Amino acid sequence: MERIEEIKGITGLSYKRIIDNDKEYLVSVEGFKREINNYLYFLLVNPGGGIINDVYTFLNNTENKKCIGNADYKKREQAYTALKLLYSFMELFYITDLKEIDDTEINRLEAFLKGGEKIGHSITFISKTNRSHSTIDKYYSAYRKYFDYLNIEPNVFSETIKIRKSKGFGDGFLAHTKTTTEEKYKVSHKILTKKETPKYISYKEYLIIRETLEDMYTVREEIIVILMYKYGLRIGEVLGLTTEDIDFKGNTITLRNRLTDKPYQKAKGCISVLNRMTYNSQEYNTKNHGYQIVEVDKEDMKILNEYYKDSRSPLKYLRKDKRKSKVLSNLEFKNIADKVTERKDIQHNSYVFISKNGTPITNTGWNNIIKDIFITAGIVLDKKKKEDNLNHRLRHGFAMYKVVVEKYDQLKLKNALRHGDINSCKVYFRVDEKERERLAKETQELIKSDTMSRK
Repeated sequence: MERIEEIKGITGLSYKRIIDNDKEYLVSVEGFKREINNYLYFLLVNPGGGIINDVYTFLNNTENKKCIGNADYKKREQAYTALKLLYSFMELFYITDLKEIDDTEINRLEAFLKGGEKIGHSITFISKTNRSHSTIDKYYSAYRKYFDYLNIEPNVFSETIKIRKSKGFGDGFLAHTKTTTEEKYKVSHKILTKKETPKYISYKEYLIIRETLEDMYTVREEIIVILMYKYGLRIGEVLGLTTEDIDFKGNTITLRNRLTDKPYQKAKGCISVLNRMTYNSQEYNTKNHGYQIVEVDKEDMKILNEYYKDSRSPLKYLRKDKRKSKVLSNLEFKNIADKVTERKDIQHNSYVFISKNGTPITNTGWNNIIKDIFITAGIVLDKKKKEDNLNHRLRHGFAMYKVVVEKYDQLKLKNALRHGDINSCKVYFRVDEKERERLAKETQELIKSDTMSRK
């Protein structure tokens, strides 16, 4: 009987295969992260000490669309962990080619990924780590992308099967059965075609949130919510805004990436910046590729201007002893963003939205605030989910408003959301027709009522 034991390696988990209780075969695929010029590189090293080049390119290349170098940190880190496990598995079972991972290997791979203790006919797994089906599905998704990048087709991870499902309707003699067909990845626990319309903030809920903000919060929270709900900005795009991105006279906001941005300050639809030379490239300076423009109503721009002036006023941070406050010091030395334009009215470029300490507000800090806002406004949270994606519910509210009130078609909505693929907008058109009519009627009545009250 052989057994495989999980042990602690140099940079994380390693494994040893024990044969007949005396012969040990140590497997140590090590992973490393290195930040260079504000970009985090991931790499894996095989037991022989060599870099696994395919993995390095897949995780870090930003030019090849099949690679994930432009993806957010969390997605890249998840793929990095998944591939570390995959190559460890291959070493443990003497697999020299990825194409060898087929139907005969997949059960053993799943047992290895799940962890825990499992006793088989010939091999026993002993691991302190236990992974959920959800986590393993995410690893399988990373493998699908990796195999696609390597042009290994077909492969066991991309194979699909069809499942017939029956559901009963009605009671007694009126009962009948409806049968549907859904598709599922062969090695996944998820149904592919089962897509739910994303949760969104309705216009009615938005008005409640606005009222809550005006009564109990600051202008900062008010304008951030406005930018997400009325203009569809992602929270990363909001947190990454800098002084030179705001044209108060022209009523526009420019979205783009900078080398100084943190991973949570990225503008998703704009090219990533690998070094400062990127700022001079044609790509970076091309509209709807290197940067995007969002037009803002004058009234909303006034609110943004009000927040900006107030948050930068030295009078607000004066100490009684007239010494420079910590906030002013942080604004000057810790709130620094690369200047990428020739605007002469801006000498010191900085991030627009700041914390109470004068440093750029973090995603963790903001997520705590938006959760508190939703609770205070009486908006239901999904306690089963860690964050309930509260920021995206505002962006989805923007999309639904465009569909049910302004009657946008998929192409127009794609442009408004600044998506690259029109198919990503289909989910907003799957809302039940009666529900869509109800939403439209409710919203129109609220808009009309709000307009009358302002006269």
